[in-house]
Amino acid sequence: MSLEDLPLSLNNQRISVEDNSEELKLSIGKDPLTTSRTPVLEVNSPAQNSFSSFSSVSLKTSNMICKPWRTMVSQNRRRYKIGNFDLDLTYITDRIIAMGFPAIDQEKIYRNSMEATVQFLEYYHAGHYMVFNLRGNHIYDPGYFHNRVMTFEMNDHHPPRLELMAPFCHAVHEYLQANDQNVVAVHCKAGKGRTGVMICAYLVYINFYLSPRQNMDYYSIVRTVNNKGVTIPSQRRYVYYFSHLRKRGLNYVPLLSELIGVYFERPPKFSGLLFKGAFCLRVANGRIDVFNPDPIYMSKKEMIDEDEIWKTHNCSFGSDYDECDNTEFGSNCISRRCYGWTVPGSKRVFLEGDVRVDLYVKKFVKSIGLSAGREKLGHVWFNTMFSCPNFCGGAYIHGDEAYPYPEKGTTIVNHWPRCSERRSSSQLSPSVCKRLNTVMDDFINDNQTAMGTCLNKCKSNLGIVSYFSLELFGNKFRTSFHVVFSAQSSSSLISGEDLLPQSDIELPPGLDSHCPSHCLPLIYPEQLGRRPPRAEIIMMLRNAHINGLIKDSYNQRRLAANTDGVPVPKAKPGRPPSGGPFCLMQGSDEHVVTFNALEIDRAFKNEKIHSGFKVNSFFRLLK
Repeated sequence: MSLEDLPLSLNNQRISVEDNSEELKLSIGKDPLTTSRTPVLEVNSPAQNSFSSFSSVSLKTSNMICKPWRTMVSQNRRRYKIGNFDLDLTYITDRIIAMGFPAIDQEKIYRNSMEATVQFLEYYHAGHYMVFNLRGNHIYDPGYFHNRVMTFEMNDHHPPRLELMAPFCHAVHEYLQANDQNVVAVHCKAGKGRTGVMICAYLVYINFYLSPRQNMDYYSIVRTVNNKGVTIPSQRRYVYYFSHLRKRGLNYVPLLSELIGVYFERPPKFSGLLFKGAFCLRVANGRIDVFNPDPIYMSKKEMIDEDEIWKTHNCSFGSDYDECDNTEFGSNCISRRCYGWTVPGSKRVFLEGDVRVDLYVKKFVKSIGLSAGREKLGHVWFNTMFSCPNFCGGAYIHGDEAYPYPEKGTTIVNHWPRCSERRSSSQLSPSVCKRLNTVMDDFINDNQTAMGTCLNKCKSNLGIVSYFSLELFGNKFRTSFHVVFSAQSSSSLISGEDLLPQSDIELPPGLDSHCPSHCLPLIYPEQLGRRPPRAEIIMMLRNAHINGLIKDSYNQRRLAANTDGVPVPKAKPGRPPSGGPFCLMQGSDEHVVTFNALEIDRAFKNEKIHSGFKVNSFFRLLK
């Protein structure tokens, strides 16, 4: 893919990777790691006015004033805090940066300021960076970054359009391949969700890890302190979509389909003493609404009766149940008891590409019927290409289910044995354990003298000898921490495996091809006083595993659901325009896409919605 094929920016300017240094020049002062001196800006671009106030307020002063707000808005995202820099910014790899939006107006009070972002990139990666702006409808003068900006329009809390993922990956890859020193900086608004989806798509593109779930786990651990990176089910689904296409060598081709209907089972209760309500549906193809049927009203008694039926019948399927991803068609039962809407034959609805289905409840005050607002149950984004197994190279299975964690392990770190239950009654105190962890953390701060530092600290502070090693075994990064107590504390002898068992941290198989070792001194020269982030990233992965942050919540919740027992009674078969309950059968020429509560945005974290809640969308392919 050539640069001429890359997307246009929103101002219809093609993006060039050449350094147009005549438009914005930076004269850098001393190293910000050792001084508070601010780089002098000489700006000859339309962005000049935005920098005018910066000349009177130093970066250090700005950080002091805005730090509480920026820290609060960053929430769980890691910040880059070195020297005078305090930015919502993280190195995901040695060559990929995720960051928050570089704000120009009052938004910079609580987000990264454009000034500080420019200084950071110009100081550490001058002439060798490309910025990717994923924040739809928010553009800035590309002159701030020497015209090295590419814009991909995406909406907040939404997955990207599937057709944008391959062009983004091509653009990133081509720029990184152009020069060994090149890095990319990707941002949306917060620099987490949309940024994470596209970075993970690129990690899939280069086979950084072999499974898309590993790539998302890796990103989430590195970008956030609590492993909450790409969490929205629809955003995760599109990473899995992209991986599905890559593994099968397919290009994205939107599939034209006809919507037959949308149906849901195990509806949540929402009527109360003062309110009554109705289930509502909205179907959109991209940004255009294509189906808004009449609401489905349910009385309080109907909701109570429906809830009681499901409480006494946990199983939602019987012997006539048809798996929705089965490629064999037949008049099989998809739902024994459901509610929903069927598209009238006189008002046919056609869909192609990205589709959004919204379910919500409209509430009304009883007796007077006054509207009391609406409550969103959830929404789901999917692509019609994956509604037909024959069209997308095989049945698509949601990736969190297709890539479960190994037993007692994670996708990043092999199983660590539990601490021995045969410990003596004399154990290390919490304060000692904390000191030992501090010793290990010192490796990050000064890995050149790590062994000596560890030995000295342990001897002086704890009266013990410790040894912390980092060794490479193929693509495994093995960490071990051995503790030998002195004679004075021999009664407290605890083996190294008891204190901190040996672990195998799986290094990304694609790391070396993504960033060969000869690139590291070029990107991170010694005179700038920084080391490549990969060693710190390894420790992030290790700590996330030790602290139990890597959890297979999807499969834990999915498998914990009680589906044993007598199947729920089958309702009368049919497909009314709206309403229910009825038994839903699949026609011979129909395809079904099913989403459970764990795969529906917003619904997956709503405790009021039962995990057995499902949404079925029926389609007919157009030949």
